[in-house]
Amino acid sequence: MQNNIQQAEAKWVKTLYQYCRNTFSSCHIPSHDESHHLRVWHICKEALLEFNKKGESFSYDVIEALIFAVFFHDTGLTVNKGENHGLESKQIFLSFLEKNQIKFKLQYEVAQAIEYHDDKSYKNEYTKQSPYSIFNILCICDDLDAFAYTGIYRYIEIYLMRNCTIEKLADQVLRNLNKRLKNFEHQYRNHEAFFSRFYNKYIITRDFFELLKKETKNNNYKKTGKVVQLIQKQVVINQQSVFDIEKAIPLSDYDEYVQNYFNKLLRENKAQNM
Repeated sequence: MQNNIQQAEAKWVKTLYQYCRNTFSSCHIPSHDESHHLRVWHICKEALLEFNKKGESFSYDVIEALIFAVFFHDTGLTVNKGENHGLESKQIFLSFLEKNQIKFKLQYEVAQAIEYHDDKSYKNEYTKQSPYSIFNILCICDDLDAFAYTGIYRYIEIYLMRNCTIEKLADQVLRNLNKRLKNFEHQYRNHEAFFSRFYNKYIITRDFFELLKKETKNNNYKKTGKVVQLIQKQVVINQQSVFDIEKAIPLSDYDEYVQNYFNKLLRENKAQNM
């Protein structure tokens, strides 16, 4: 199976990454741009190899389909920043295939996975498919990128861009986050090592927003609230990259909690570039 992954990657990843990058070039949503799509692909590879250890095998056609699903799933955010952007993503995917005269065996399944991946109620018919379907692997791997320090940043940025106030942020994120965990547990709890690794990352995200909830209740934004305010200033208002924050904002002016958060965020993303 490793050969199938390597062959599919060699054929498509650079091309689709660049297309994704071009698609986001005129739209400032850095938490969900080509870097997010690449991170999801890395998680997807990790998942495939983990599942293979338990006897699941994936053909070249399935792996190729997953690469397409991953690199197009959030492109619709360039048209519609709302939660329900899957249809627009599917249209961009189909337009790409038509323009480049590309056909592959599982493109219908990919189109459906892209369109419905954003349904975080997890009640649609596709969620009931095998845990190893293109749809479920895409959805879970996308969800897992919402865990840990990068996940914290992703939540803050996209929710603020959707006009969520800081006062409502923690409650809205925790509601969404726990739905993601519940579906992850339902689909892949039997993959103990894989589940455990990402559950620990979930805890990081959960604890951050639980603390934000307390700070909001006390109207005293000392730690998590300061992180939110800095991301809001750097990314949402000034439209700069969060990864350049040290060039724009002297983090040494802030307490250890804030400095540690951004240092861990930068380290987490350092190895994820093409």
